[in-house]
This record gives sequence, structure tokens and C-alpha cells, in this order.
Amino acid sequence: MARPASQVAAALASRGGGLNRYVGRVEQQFQTGTLPKTDVHRAYAGALGYFYLHLESAIEDLFMGLLMNRLTLARGQVRPLLTIRSEVVARGIVRGERVYVDWLPYKRTRERAKLMLSGGGPFVRLTGAQIETLEKVRVIRNAIAHDEGNAMNQFRKVCLTGLPLPPEQMRPAGYLRGQHAAGQTRFSFLVGQSTQVIRALV
Repeated sequence: MARPASQVAAALASRGGGLNRYVGRVEQQFQTGTLPKTDVHRAYAGALGYFYLHLESAIEDLFMGLLMNRLTLARGQVRPLLTIRSEVVARGIVRGERVYVDWLPYKRTRERAKLMLSGGGPFVRLTGAQIETLEKVRVIRNAIAHDEGNAMNQFRKVCLTGLPLPPEQMRPAGYLRGQHAAGQTRFSFLVGQSTQVIRALV
């Protein structure tokens, strides 16, 4: 029996909440002098990396669930353009000639959806602002993973342009740790916004 697609968003929210609590505990240890700031920054970088994996998994779970008729949407069902009964075959078709499926940048997900789901399914619903949220998470993740060259240039362009930030916040981990609003880090804000994007799809 098909299950509600909203469960995908709920799972991402739960994982994001766990990562928020984790960095919160790290901050508390820093405040008591138990940890150096370097470790705090490592925690934020690692948390963003984990969240990125969860975010891509949520998009994949939603896409494959709709393609295989395992999930139902709150706003009507989506008709797959292909009838595939085998999970192995479905994943092979989705992957194509690639070694693995990358769901971000989001345009790749949208292109696949247009080919495999009637009308592109819910994946064509996202606004430009929602796609920008996913792109920002991807850019920060890449800057953490590569820490030089084009990845850092993209980070500066997407995240730092026009912001008069202190030097510490001009690197990915420090940027994530910085305040988006009173009592809310940029990490927490991005986790919340990304979760809302997935909720918009289900």
C-alpha cells in the first residue's frame, strides 16, 4: 500500500532537528571552555555535510516513491510515464549512464521529472526562491568538501556578496555558525528552509 509522501518531509525535519540539537550541544561545550572554536567549526561543517546527504536522500526517496507508485501526494497523485515493476530497473533508468544519481543542482531533478512523471510531477512546482535555497546548501557543501578554487568562488558569490561579515564568517563553517536572526544561526535557518522546500513538494 502506498504511504503519504509527507513522511519523506517529516523524516528530513527529524534529521535536521537532530543536527540542530547536536551543534547546539557543541556550542554549549564551547561556552563552558570544554571545546576550542576549531572544533565548533568542524561540527558545523560536518553537520551541513550530513544534512546535505539527508536532503538529497529525501529528494531521491520522493522521486523514486512517485515513480514506483509507493507514495501518494496530498494534492492529487502523479502518473508515472513509465511502468516499471523492478526497483533495480527503475534505478538503472534514472541513473542512466552516470555512476550515481545526483539530485542537486535541482535542475537535474526537474529534467528527470519531466521525462518520467506526467507534467513533471510536483518537482516543477518549486519557485525560484525555493530552488535558490537548495542551491545555497549545495554551494556551501561543495565549499566545505573542496575548500579551494571554483567551489570557494561560488560560495563567495552565492553567500557573501553584499554582506559585511567579519573574517571568521567568510569561510563556510563560520558562515553557518553566524547569526541569521536573533537566536538563530544560518545553519538552523537553512535546515528549516530546506525542509520547507521538501514539504512544498509533498
